Amino acid sequence: MHRIDTPTAQKDKFGEGKNGFTKGNPQTGTPATQLDYLYCDAIQEEIANAIESAGIKLNKSKHNQLASAIKELITKGKVTLSSATNSTSETEAATPKAIKAAYDLANEKLSLTGGKLTGDLIIEKMNASIQLSTSGTNYVLSTSENGDTCSFYFPDAEDNYTHRLIYTKENKTFNYKHCDVRIDDSVVITAENINNYVQPLGYNQKWYDVTKSRQANIIYTNTTGRAIFVSIVKDGVETNTGYFYVDDILVGINTRTTPSMQVTAIVPAGSSYYYTSKAIESWAELR
Repeated sequence: MHRIDTPTAQKDKFGEGKNGFTKGNPQTGTPATQLDYLYCDAIQEEIANAIESAGIKLNKSKHNQLASAIKELITKGKVTLSSATNSTSETEAATPKAIKAAYDLANEKLSLTGGKLTGDLIIEKMNASIQLSTSGTNYVLSTSENGDTCSFYFPDAEDNYTHRLIYTKENKTFNYKHCDVRIDDSVVITAENINNYVQPLGYNQKWYDVTKSRQANIIYTNTTGRAIFVSIVKDGVETNTGYFYVDDILVGINTRTTPSMQVTAIVPAGSSYYYTSKAIESWAELR
C-alpha cells in the first residue's frame, strides 16, 4: 500500500510525506488529483487480500465482503479464557485462577525426592507392589492377584527373593518362608523347627498304639517333623527299673513301686529316644 503520489496529489496534506487528494481550484489553476494504475492496484490488492485471508471468495455482486472479512479475522484471533484445571482444550487460555489452582495442587503432591505423607496411601489395584530400596537392597511388599494374600519379600545373600512373610486373609495367619524369627537377636523359630511353633503339640495329631513296633534298648528317631509325646506303661510284674532317654538324656524313670509305673516325655523333631526295660505293658505316641 502507498499514499497517492501522482503529480496532481496534494503534497504533505496529512503531514510531512503524507500526501492526499484535492478537488482542485480553477481560480488558482490547481488541478484535481488524478489517479494512476499503481494506486488503483494497491487499493484493490489490499482489500482483496484482506477478504481472501479470511477464507472468503471474492464476489463481484457483494459489497460487504470486507466487513465480513474483518469480523471473521477478529473472531479467529479472539482468545477465550478458561478457569478449568482439567481441560485439554487447545483453543483456550488459562486464567490466573486456573494457574493458581494447578500450582496449589502440584504443591500438595509428594515429591519424588521424598517428603511427609500426612494422609492414607491407597492403591486400588490387584497384584500391586511397593518396592523399598536402601543401600542397594530392594524389599518388596505385594498383594496377590485376587487380593487374598499380602507378602513381604526380602533377598538372601544371592539376591534371591525366596525369603518372605505371607499374610493370608482367609484364615488370618502369617506364614514365614525360608526365614528365621529372632527375639532379642536370639533365633527362636527356624525353617526346620517352625512347625513346632506354628502347630503346637497336639494340633492335628492323634494317639497311636505302637507297642508291637517298639522294643527295649532300640534307638528310635522322631522323623515326623514335629514334636511328639511318648507314654510308656511298665509291666507291673517285672521288678526291674525302666529308664527313658531322649538324645541320651535321662528324662524319665519308672519302677515297680512307681504309682502308675508310667513314664512320659516330649521328643522334639529329629531327636532320638529309647527305653531300657523289656517289661513294656503299652507304648503310645501322640504324633
